[in-house]
Amino acid sequence: MTKTTSTHEKTTIKRRSRYQRDSQNPPRLYVTVRDQAILAAVGDYRFLSSDQVQALFFHSASTAKDRLAKLWQARFLERIYQPVLPTDGSPKALYALAREGAMLLAQRTGQDVSEFKHLTQKERRSTFFLDHTLCRNDFRIALTMACRRTRSLKLLAWRQKPEDLADCVRIPDKPGAEYHRVPLVADGYFEILAEGRKLAFLVEIDRGTTTCKRISRKLKGYYHWWQQDGPRTRFGVDNLRVLIVTTSDKRMEHLREVALDVREDRKGSRLFWLTTQGQVTLYEPWKVLAETWRTAAASNGTRHRLV
Repeated sequence: MTKTTSTHEKTTIKRRSRYQRDSQNPPRLYVTVRDQAILAAVGDYRFLSSDQVQALFFHSASTAKDRLAKLWQARFLERIYQPVLPTDGSPKALYALAREGAMLLAQRTGQDVSEFKHLTQKERRSTFFLDHTLCRNDFRIALTMACRRTRSLKLLAWRQKPEDLADCVRIPDKPGAEYHRVPLVADGYFEILAEGRKLAFLVEIDRGTTTCKRISRKLKGYYHWWQQDGPRTRFGVDNLRVLIVTTSDKRMEHLREVALDVREDRKGSRLFWLTTQGQVTLYEPWKVLAETWRTAAASNGTRHRLV
């Protein structure tokens, strides 16, 4: 009996690598309005994880990852990996705007390409600041989502470029001592419209790596800056609060103790409001507005709503 063979040859589809772009057979991509919004957001936030992109634009994690992979394959996004310990599993992919993505946004919007900051070689080499940036992004995204879901609130503005936030103040180390200069650069500044009233806030992300001495000097700087009408001079607002998001309840209580020293009578100040990263989550964004905040004024531990 003669053995016959099929005239149809089997073809195999090569699976694309997660870590290398497919230069020979890149996926076809039609850039949608949502893609353009994703590229703009990644550039604005500087770095975004797939979870953060999903929270902003998608209902499905797999859909978000697939679209990000295609934008990366098309060279509109750059992908870098967050360092992890060997016991923590695979490194987490983070996305940044590529030069081609910046050029696309400039073409689509008519703006200069310099308006869209893409990933630089220096940023690619340095990963020290990634955790800090991602924590700030978590706070900003949670705040954005919480305000979207609350009809009485509107997020008016968010700033995070150092040149938009930098200020300084001169304070004495102790009464009668010579004054010294304290630079003040927060991690973010935002304004909320709440029932016709504009509220302003500065954001400080504490990863638990800064010494108490440096924190004490900075908080004293903020307190003197606030007393010297710094909010009006720098941001054009009558008042504001300094929000501190830290790593744990224990660290928060420690920072509250440090903040008591901004006044000579050690009564602290309601200028400073504190919470933990566990209360700032992409999956329960409403918590950022809820009774999860403590003030740095001497109190019985009462927690407050942000607005």
